[in-house]
Amino acid sequence: QEQIAPFVVDEETKKLIHTFERVKEVELPKGFNGTLRPYQKAGYDWFFFLQSFKFGGCLADDMGLGKTVQTLALLLYEKEQFLNKKNSLAVGTKKVADSETVVEDLNLATPQLDLFSQTQFTSNIIINKPDRPVSLLIVPASLIYNWMNEGAKFAPGLRFLNHTGLNRRKSATYFNNYDVVITTYGTLRNDINMFSAFNFNYVILDESQIIKNADSQTAKNVVKLSAKYRLTLTGTPLENSVEDLWSQINFLNPGLLGSLSTFRKNYILPIEKTGDYDVLKTLHALIKPFILRRTKNQVAKDLPEKTEQVIYCDMHPEQKSLYEKVKSKYRNEILNSIAKYGVNKSKIYVIKGLTELRQIANHPQLTESDFEDYSGKFEEIIRMTETAINEGHKVLLFSQFVRFLNLFREHFDAKNIKYCYLDGTTKVKDRAAQVDEFQNNTSVSLFLISLKAGGTGLNLTAADYVFIADPWWNPASERQAIDRSHRIGQTQKVFSYKFISKGTVEEKILILQEKKKELSEAIITVEDSFVKQLSAIDIESLFD
Repeated sequence: QEQIAPFVVDEETKKLIHTFERVKEVELPKGFNGTLRPYQKAGYDWFFFLQSFKFGGCLADDMGLGKTVQTLALLLYEKEQFLNKKNSLAVGTKKVADSETVVEDLNLATPQLDLFSQTQFTSNIIINKPDRPVSLLIVPASLIYNWMNEGAKFAPGLRFLNHTGLNRRKSATYFNNYDVVITTYGTLRNDINMFSAFNFNYVILDESQIIKNADSQTAKNVVKLSAKYRLTLTGTPLENSVEDLWSQINFLNPGLLGSLSTFRKNYILPIEKTGDYDVLKTLHALIKPFILRRTKNQVAKDLPEKTEQVIYCDMHPEQKSLYEKVKSKYRNEILNSIAKYGVNKSKIYVIKGLTELRQIANHPQLTESDFEDYSGKFEEIIRMTETAINEGHKVLLFSQFVRFLNLFREHFDAKNIKYCYLDGTTKVKDRAAQVDEFQNNTSVSLFLISLKAGGTGLNLTAADYVFIADPWWNPASERQAIDRSHRIGQTQKVFSYKFISKGTVEEKILILQEKKKELSEAIITVEDSFVKQLSAIDIESLFD
């Protein structure tokens, strides 16, 4: 039987445990650009409770409650504290020789052993000499840009290294120039020898349910990483089985649940096969200090009535290549037409080009049925939709393109996920039946809706999440779609997400709308109304 060293607490930590009274409040970092809602501040303070005992922990808040912003506040605090200590040493010393002296004084040059007896650092650990504590953030590929954008917004003092792509550096010593190294689970697999040779301050796994299969290469890779502290973030720590917990807890606090075979024997079998409630209570008590779970309903009083967020999605390489090819073709046609006939007489080319590019930004199969690669946006919408459903929420998913909705239908049919559906071909009596089914059937958590068919006149207050799959010419139409859920009769807080493919006309349309407030405030009902308000320079920027 496989052996894992038991969870062992050192003497210093035992003394701290005996004197523990409550989770203490910790001030926010001075460079934090924002505020934390009360439950977010409690989560932030909880991070330091874990840190004081050298525990790893899982922040398991519902999607939309701000796991990212709580984590960014922690990482910024770590940096500011390091710099404060460094400056204090410099003031108190006649001559601070160099960063090596400071690092040595701060105990960061030597890898730290923690309370988990089986966590040993390999002989090839790099002796870090950073200007800052370096943390590693591992995320799904679709979340790279969202972390970077949120970091720039809330914690501008943090330096991020995006360690992905073919041109990424192959030396871990380069990490010392940054506060946060952000990478994907796939890149970690390819570069595991490099990552495991670096001693990080924090290692943080986002969407940590990805490692729920203990036999997967990803799960085996993350336990090879060396760090002073470990965190995981997920809205669904347990998706299918109690076994989902073992790998995540084993990453955070090795040995706490014993070996996997022991865990199966002592917990999984009694809980899932015989329904032993006492064993379930024992497991709950064992892991409770290390998992912080808040649902949207629990913190509703701290939330605004409606929360809106833009999700940036990276295109897959083949998708991006097709996009650039089509963009170049239309750019030449449109600029030649504008030079010859002016903007108004060229609008048909502009609309056609913008529409095709927006379809490719959604999924290339909307324009090329034999396209065999993936769409970054499609994958991210799928991931977030399934996360929301697993958390017990109801989702409205809107798109302008019926063909895009059909791709979602194919996916959810294959996964046996029930949904309601409505587009322009749906008969009136069937519309009412679909609405009633979604509103009243607890086994149906998803409604796929086309803009023209479902943008107005529907009351869908059972939904608390609204996904806008593609940005619309008319921001007023987006608001109408969101208001299918956020209207009189809605007793829940509503979260709205707009999905944008990065580096495409979708992103540029958002920028144009921000620059031209009249576009955002005007009632624009068709594409050519949008185009009429664009100058030749605006059009050129869309196809640049």
